[in-house]
Amino acid sequence: MKNMYLTVVLGILVLTGCNSNEYGGPDTPGAKAEIWGSISSPQTRYHGSMWGQGECIGVSVTGGDTGSTNILYQCSGENEQLFTAVGDHNDIYIKGNGKVSLTAYHPYTGINGTAGGLVTVDTKSENQTATNQLNIDWLFAEATTTRSNPLINFQFTHQLSQLSLIFKNKDESKPENVSYTLKGFITKGFFNTSNGTTSLGTESEDVSVLVNDNTSTTSTLILLPQEVVQTTIEVVADGVFYEKTIDNITLESNRRHLYTVTLGGEGENPSITITESGITDWQPGNGENINSTTDAPETDTAFDSSYWNNSGETQDIKSQSTEK
Repeated sequence: MKNMYLTVVLGILVLTGCNSNEYGGPDTPGAKAEIWGSISSPQTRYHGSMWGQGECIGVSVTGGDTGSTNILYQCSGENEQLFTAVGDHNDIYIKGNGKVSLTAYHPYTGINGTAGGLVTVDTKSENQTATNQLNIDWLFAEATTTRSNPLINFQFTHQLSQLSLIFKNKDESKPENVSYTLKGFITKGFFNTSNGTTSLGTESEDVSVLVNDNTSTTSTLILLPQEVVQTTIEVVADGVFYEKTIDNITLESNRRHLYTVTLGGEGENPSITITESGITDWQPGNGENINSTTDAPETDTAFDSSYWNNSGETQDIKSQSTEK
């Protein structure tokens, strides 16, 4: 009987010890992370004013195990919690008593438990449509949190650069049947999902776009950050061919560079004028005037462009010009 009593007492002590470790010891299961994400202002995203239901991000705890690496979180569409883990038992839990660092990126790639690593980025002409641009506008964010307050609000930034061209005629009329080609830009590179950096490939490729919207003559490209020693823009509008060589263009990540392309009539010396313009959630760039010359119509471009609204602060994109 005494032996039985001692056994029961020892069992109670063991259970009590396990219970204490569960809530305060090194084996604490942690607190469930609550994931939010914004770009520039609360609950805004890169293409439109809100995150769309079903949008996915990859979340990782820095230095964490496979259970907290590249975990797929999806926009729930609910105000109570913007992002939720996809699948059962996939939520990230914040452990330990100190600060925990996390990273997130968009759009999602790979699988849960395996780092996304380097992702190939291709900004070729076919990917400059409104739909395909969603897949090349890579976003990245970092945040810290604690187990006592596991609410995480990622502040995403664009890791690529945005180049917008606004076409108009010298007499303020709207040009029609506008298409253009940019030469000399590197269109292939890589995005690192672990730290948000980009790197360039080695080959340049022309980017050709048909501006075919009935209400706007603005075309927006998403390109890899890079320095271009020289590029040529070829424009066909109303059956007239325009060409201009531009020197020393620098495209920076998270910056939107806006060019206003003013075209003169046939027989004149048309100018490509770069003026200050508004920005969205991208940071401002700089600009100045550029002149071009006319030639015979010649183009085979046939690609759509995407359109972004302009608002916010203003600055210019600085470039140097030469006469052709």
